[in-house]
Amino acid sequence: MVNSSSSPRTRTASRHTGSGAVFVDLSHEIVPGATAYPGLPQPVLTDHISREQSRENYAPGTEFHLGMVCMMGQTGTYMDVPHHRYADGYDLAALDLARVAHVPVTVVDTDQRAIQPEAFAGAELTGRAVLIRTGWSDHWGTDTYGGGRHPHLSAASAALLAEAEPAVG
Repeated sequence: MVNSSSSPRTRTASRHTGSGAVFVDLSHEIVPGATAYPGLPQPVLTDHISREQSRENYAPGTEFHLGMVCMMGQTGTYMDVPHHRYADGYDLAALDLARVAHVPVTVVDTDQRAIQPEAFAGAELTGRAVLIRTGWSDHWGTDTYGGGRHPHLSAASAALLAEAEPAVG
C-alpha cells in the first residue's frame, strides 16, 4: 500500500526566499477517495511496485518503491489553461512559467458565491496574478466541497478580469 505517513515537508501558508520573494503554498494533500469535482472519479494512489516486491526481484539489499497515481487534472488546486475549454487552446506544457512565477499578486477576499464585479472594486488587476480567496478551501475533504455550491465568477466578473489584462489569464 501507499505510505500514508505525513510528509516531512512542513506545511506553511508562505515561505520567504532569500531574494525577498514569498512563495505561498496553495496545494491540498491528495488522498485516495478525495472528491475533486462532483461526478468525476476520485484519486487512486497505489503501489506499482512495493518495497516488498522489489526485494523479491532485485539483488539483496536493493529495495525501492514505485507509486502510481491516477487522478483527474482538476484534482485539488490546479491552474486551468485554454485547452481545458477550447480544442485549439494551449495546454499546460505550453505555458511559459515566467507568466506565473515572480508575478506581483493581488488577493481579493470575498464570501460571495457568485462573485460580482464589486468584489474587485479598487483592486489593482492589470499585469498581476489575481487570487480570489473565498474560504472554500475550508471545505476540502468534506461532502460540502464536492456538493456543487462552490464559489464562481459571474459572467460580468469574468469579463471585467479579461478586460483588466492580468498577468495570469
